[in-house]
Formats: sequence, structure tokens, C-alpha cells
Amino acid sequence: MGSIKYITPFIKISGIRWARPNQLGNIGLVYRNQGKLEEAMKHLEQARSIFIEIGAKGEDLQTIENKIAELSQPTPKNPKE
Repeated sequence: MGSIKYITPFIKISGIRWARPNQLGNIGLVYRNQGKLEEAMKHLEQARSIFIEIGAKGEDLQTIENKIAELSQPTPKNPKE
């Protein structure tokens, strides 16, 4: 029973810490959709840094890394222009 009082604050802290990179990733995607690619990359890279810092190794980190890879690719030119 005594360990619960130590685990609960950890869960709260880690939950808040985990939410931040998700928020940054979502903001990055909004910027990407608006065509603001530099801002998008900045937010996605911040999200990746936090995920790595907190030890994320799963789907969240992979999704951010995929979005960064997409933004790193040259933008295809519109053939109709």
C-alpha cells in the first residue's frame, strides 16, 4: 500500500511529460498542412527529442520520425504549372 503514494506522482509527472511531445507533434502537423514546413519541422523535432528523452520506443516515436522523414523529402513540383 505504501508504494502507491510514490507511484501516483510518478504517473502524473510522466503522463504530463508524455503529453507534451504529442501536442508538439500535432502542432507540427497543423503547420505542415498550412504549408509552413520550417515551423512543422521545428515542432516535430522537439517532439522527437522529448520522446527520446523519456525513453519512448513505440508507435508515437515512429510516427514522429515518419513525419520528419516526409518533410525532409523534396516537395514534388505540380506538373500542371
